[in-house]
Amino acid sequence: MGILRLLTVPIGNIDDITLRVLNSLKNEQYFFVEDTRSFYNLLKHLDIKRDGIFVDSFHDQSIDKVDKIMSMLDKDLTINLVSEAGSPIISDPAFPVLKKAIECDHQIESFPGVSSVIVSLELAGVPVNPFKFHGFFARKKNDIISACEIISNEKGTSVFFESPHRIVQTLKILKENLGPTTSIAVCRELTKKFETVYRFILEDLDSFIDKYTGKGEIVICIYNKDFGSSIQTNSKTDQLANLCLDNYSTKNVSKLISSITGLPTKDCYQKLSQDTKHS
Repeated sequence: MGILRLLTVPIGNIDDITLRVLNSLKNEQYFFVEDTRSFYNLLKHLDIKRDGIFVDSFHDQSIDKVDKIMSMLDKDLTINLVSEAGSPIISDPAFPVLKKAIECDHQIESFPGVSSVIVSLELAGVPVNPFKFHGFFARKKNDIISACEIISNEKGTSVFFESPHRIVQTLKILKENLGPTTSIAVCRELTKKFETVYRFILEDLDSFIDKYTGKGEIVICIYNKDFGSSIQTNSKTDQLANLCLDNYSTKNVSKLISSITGLPTKDCYQKLSQDTKHS
């Protein structure tokens, strides 16, 4: 029975390497790595000199190598899977080979280490129980709006990755759809020299934009503190809602009432949805 070993490597600060991962890098023979150049740079920084080891690339565009890895595991070899940074399973390509290895009854080992998701939650300054990691934000505006609807109905903190070039536009969409009092932590360059955490509510988005440099890897923590809150409406608001619902979707009516009353769109939507069910 072969062993598939997931090695978590530092996300920025080389001193975050764990002893178990370090020993594997020094002594194991077979490595599939997300980026071969980054892997050899990692060995160089750790002053590890290895001759004659097997190193092959494995990333999102090389899923066809799953069968190759399986054939090596079938020979009772230990295969070490390494991302460019962090864990091979978090937004990286490990899952297909992990799933196949489990199906084939191979042994799975995790040599854990630092995670940008956990580091961001530690630094965000918002409640983290519960939290949910969503991966990267979608690029299309409508897809981000759909993500906002999910966040609006989830208790706790939502964690996303985002490109430094899209972060400002994404936050503007969040402000439009989650409301001005939503708590945000933008965590930049975690564990690295220029690590920065911006903590603010979306009402103060402009102050973040003024400070933001536009560079660095980004993790966003979004705290949905108003989850489950109810809104108080008067009879005129209810009449307006009922009239509009005869001709428009609940989503569009929610936005209309929000613009008129100043109430959060998501709260209007929840209120209308509940009233529709009970009518």
